[in-house]
Amino acid sequence: LVKNARAESVTRTDEGVAVKIADGRVVEGSHALMTVGSVPNTSGLGLDRVGVELKPGGYIPVDRVSRTPAAGVYAAGDCTGLLPL
Repeated sequence: LVKNARAESVTRTDEGVAVKIADGRVVEGSHALMTVGSVPNTSGLGLDRVGVELKPGGYIPVDRVSRTPAAGVYAAGDCTGLLPL
């Protein structure tokens, strides 16, 4: 996982792929999953009514196992800002 990096190129190799990062690093692996940033669409969900205050940018606060501050309410994916795809 290479966070906050800009890929310059992806090349197929005999072993898989090689991704050249803009800072000059080359990351090799069997596969490459490329993603772009996203903006969470969390306004209007009513989370404030159950005690979940959104973070700046509209992100839902979670702990390391995806629990929000409200009991029984979980969030995962790009809306949390943790390991966004």
